[in-house]
This record gives sequence, C-alpha cells and structure tokens, in this order.
Amino acid sequence: RVLLLQRDVAEEKESLAESKEGRAQENPKEIRYVAFGTSSTWGAGVDGINRETDVYPKLLSPNAVNLAIRAAGPGAPAMCMKTMLESAGPDAIYDVITIEYYHRMLDEVDIDALYTALQRLRKRFPDALIVFIRDWYIVGMIGYVDNVKRGWVDTEEWNKKYRVELPIHSDAYANKFLQSVQNGFEWTWNPHVKGRDSVLAQMASSVNGKVISLTRPENAVDFLEYRKYLAPDGHHLSLEGHKDIARRVASIVNTVGIHPNPRLGSWDDAGHDVCISWFDTGECPLK
Repeated sequence: RVLLLQRDVAEEKESLAESKEGRAQENPKEIRYVAFGTSSTWGAGVDGINRETDVYPKLLSPNAVNLAIRAAGPGAPAMCMKTMLESAGPDAIYDVITIEYYHRMLDEVDIDALYTALQRLRKRFPDALIVFIRDWYIVGMIGYVDNVKRGWVDTEEWNKKYRVELPIHSDAYANKFLQSVQNGFEWTWNPHVKGRDSVLAQMASSVNGKVISLTRPENAVDFLEYRKYLAPDGHHLSLEGHKDIARRVASIVNTVGIHPNPRLGSWDDAGHDVCISWFDTGECPLK
C-alpha cells in the first residue's frame, strides 16, 4: 500500500505520524507530487493562508511542487510545460500529478489547451497517476430561474438585491437564503455543470486518469452546510476545502497505488518550449 497523507493538518499530525511509522518498512518511498491548476490550487481566497503548508499539494507532501498559476487557465501548461517543470527540477520524476481546471471546461479554447497539456504530461511521465480535481463553488454555480427576467440568476446577483450584500458564511446570509426557499425560490446547479462533468470525464479517460470531487451536496438547495469548504468569496477553497481535497487525493492514491519504477519521457516527444513570466515579480528579463 502507498502512504496516506505525508503531511496533514495540525490536529491530525499525531495519528498520521503513527501511520507513517507503522508503514515505514512496508513502503519507504516518498510519493512525489506535482500540481497544476488555477488560483484555488495556488492558495488564493483565504487571508493568512500559508502556501508552503496549507494548500492541498503541500498537505499531501511538504515536498510537493505546486505549479498552479493565479488568473490563468490550462493555456499556461499547454504552452510552457517544459519551462514550468524544469523550474522545479530539470530531470524530476513525479508519481502523482494533480490537475485542477474544472472551472475552465466550457470554453473550446481552454478545452483544447488542456488536452494539449495532458498529452505533453503523459509523454513526459508515462507511468504517473494523474488525478483530476472536481471542485465547485457557490458564486456562479448555484442559482435559480427568474421567470420575470427569463434568465438564470446566481447567488451573487441574488445576494446583492436590496443593496444588502451579506457575507456568505454569516448566519444572516443563511437566514436570507432559507427565507428565499420558503418564498418559493427553486435553487439549482448551473445548467453548465453537466457539460463540465462530461468534459472532465473525457479528459481523465484520455490519459487513464482518476477523478476526485470536493465534498458537495447532491442538491444545490442544500449547500449551506457545505459552505465551510469554500473561502469567504464563495469561489476559492477554504482551509477545510484544501484538507478535504488532500484527503480524497490521498485516498485514491492509496487505492490505485503508484508505479514502482516510473519512466521519464523525452522532451523531444513531449515538446520543447521557452517561456518567461513577470507575473509575480513584475521584473521582465527580456532586453
């Protein structure tokens, strides 16, 4: 069996340490993780979050490589896969690759880009386990059909009605929502969710990957008790959300296992690239 979480939240450290010690002789190899994704994987949305310890890649392993980029979709790894990976380690081999672009699975440009990124990854890491993250969010994904406007209204627009925008995690917000249900509002998942799910399944199948889902309600109207998994903006992951994803990724890794001797493919097959970014530093090295 492969190891479960190699680093978990503070309250679970003691039990996890015991688990590690008990399995040390069974599988001494450290699982090597690399993560690709959006600002959610990067760690946005929560004040004071420590990106070196609190985001789900680092909960899986303190040595995990987090290549998520804020305000960017799958186009970045599609174009700059080699540059991104070599910045972390030119000849590094990874056992598990996580992919978090569920939000970007509606636009054809994003879909084509992700297919390209996945094919490059699979050629570079032919034996790695690729795990896709199916997350969700309140703002934009939950709403109701307004028969007067003849359109779909999401929670953000609804929450701003009457010029009173309440914090998503507040009791006042919960009371306002429950009152809307009593008033006959029929809350549903965005119609595009099924489309995203279909694309995600196809993506995973194309590289023999696995899909894990952030805990969420079956029916959108029941989302209140699941708010804890989301940041105050109703979009990014909360600390609990990062923990939940880490546990679920660890579970699938533990179930499926990792290749004992993974191969490293050639960049001649995966494709070369040279990319330069000044997004984080503001300093452009181009002359």
